[in-house]
Amino acid sequence: MGLANEIKEDLYDIKNLIFLEYLRYNPIWYRKLSDSPEEYNNFKNEAKRFLKLTTYDKINSLKSQLNMVNLFTEYLKSEE
Repeated sequence: MGLANEIKEDLYDIKNLIFLEYLRYNPIWYRKLSDSPEEYNNFKNEAKRFLKLTTYDKINSLKSQLNMVNLFTEYLKSEE
C-alpha cells in the first residue's frame, strides 16, 4: 500500500516540492497518509507551520524586511 495517486501527483508538482522534502524528513506522515489520504490537508498545514510558510509568517517576514529598509534609509539620511 502506498500514497494515493492524487497525493503523489500533488507532492511531485514543482510548486509543492517543499512538502515532499518535509514528508521525507517526517516519515510518520507517509504512514498516516497511506492509511488515510484525507489527512493530506492536515499534513500540508503542519508542514506550512513548521516551514514558516503560513500567511502570518509571510506577513511577519515582510514586516521585518520593511523595518530593515526603514532603518537603512534612516541611516543614510543621518550620514548626509
